[in-house]
Amino acid sequence: MKILHFSPYLKSAGLNRLAADLACALQECNTENLVLAPPCELVSRMQELHVQHARCSKPNILTAIRGKSKLKALIRNFEPDIIQVYSREAAWIAGLSCRRMKNKPPIVGVMTGYPVKGFANVGLNYCDCFTTVSKHLRNVLGEHSERFRKQKQPWVIPYGVNQNQCFPDYKPSQNWMEQWNRSHPGREDAYTLCIPGGISPLHGLDDLVPIMQQLLKNGLPAHAYIAGDVRLATPGYVEHLRNLFSQAQIENRISWIGARTDMRDVMAICNVTLSLAHEPATHDHTILEALALGRPVAGYEHGAVGELLSSFLPDGKIPAADPATMADVLTQWYTYPPVTPASIPYPYRITDTARSYRELYQYITQRSSPFNEH
Repeated sequence: MKILHFSPYLKSAGLNRLAADLACALQECNTENLVLAPPCELVSRMQELHVQHARCSKPNILTAIRGKSKLKALIRNFEPDIIQVYSREAAWIAGLSCRRMKNKPPIVGVMTGYPVKGFANVGLNYCDCFTTVSKHLRNVLGEHSERFRKQKQPWVIPYGVNQNQCFPDYKPSQNWMEQWNRSHPGREDAYTLCIPGGISPLHGLDDLVPIMQQLLKNGLPAHAYIAGDVRLATPGYVEHLRNLFSQAQIENRISWIGARTDMRDVMAICNVTLSLAHEPATHDHTILEALALGRPVAGYEHGAVGELLSSFLPDGKIPAADPATMADVLTQWYTYPPVTPASIPYPYRITDTARSYRELYQYITQRSSPFNEH
């Protein structure tokens, strides 16, 4: 089977790397894959696994015309059984490219974000079926999108982790540990909290103040590491947080470690990873990686984070925007660390993701009406 992945926003962070990870996982299952995407650092890994790559630009009105011609040529040469699109713009370009083809391959739309209004949704009309990365997103799409109310619910296929890279017994290398301890001296006995993700009010970093104050009041040697690119933070928000931390006299208990490529190692050595987002997420791959590493995670229980914690660590589910309960749970875990799963549960491995997509491909290619039920 041949799959053409069209991902015009492919990059190495977050959900935008799904196309590359899935194509690599499918390639190892004897499925031939071609990824149409902008050049990025993921290309070399794909090529090592014999995943083909074709270059495209991020879509706009001008590039869409060129993208349509290029995609049509790729379809004729590659002859895919499935076209898989990872954005509304990609769906639109793919639909226009296939519109007059006699043997049009089915188009699978991968939904990773919340519904939007307006012209951007036009491309979804070309999709033969849809997948979502969480049950939460499927439910939201059904509530707010007429397109999804008209057909039966999309397939829910979570974006799993690479179990060869994230697993409960993983430990950073000795060299990495030595470098970390040199950069962060004197914290070997600290109760360390890792807060990954974007730096914005929606990510709830203000809640660190009551959480840290309560932990310190309870006598815990707490220290928090904020992992995120301050250059991409909401304007003025970093200064706002610094002022809050200073006024609460906890600034020496907070470290800003920036955007990192070694988050797996950071989460593996921290006692707990936190999700403080005040808005429900459609997916949180970093939190999933922390759980896959066998590390305790405490997070507000809405959205996809709540789903993940239900499968991995139900005791880590905290009522939304309730830092007092968060502090109580962390205090308890300091003395009695929670028991985490010894293995990654189904369906949260990338091999599970690849298997589910292969089942979907078989389903839609064997039926003249490709999306009836699931």
